[in-house]
Amino acid sequence: MQRELSYQIPFKRLRKVGRLVCREAFPTMQLIWLLLASYLAGIIGLVVFGNTLSEWLTPFGIRHGVEFLFVSLVLLALAGIWVLRRLQSQPGEGTRRL
Repeated sequence: MQRELSYQIPFKRLRKVGRLVCREAFPTMQLIWLLLASYLAGIIGLVVFGNTLSEWLTPFGIRHGVEFLFVSLVLLALAGIWVLRRLQSQPGEGTRRL
């Protein structure tokens, strides 16, 4: 005989439990958002200060400095996302990989 258990949970408590479960299930998700925010800040910085950076890097013999910084920023962001995804896929304590 099946019984259905039902009880009332306040919405605030339900939301708090949901966030806790999500943080435990995906611990690196906050770091991915931080990485993406810093990537966007870097892109905006390159757009705003691109001419100034180009003028600063030209005396050092770097003609395409802003483009080099853009490519390196993209590669660093991709490498960071790859590392964080690898960390997320590793089993945590008390779990085992099947």
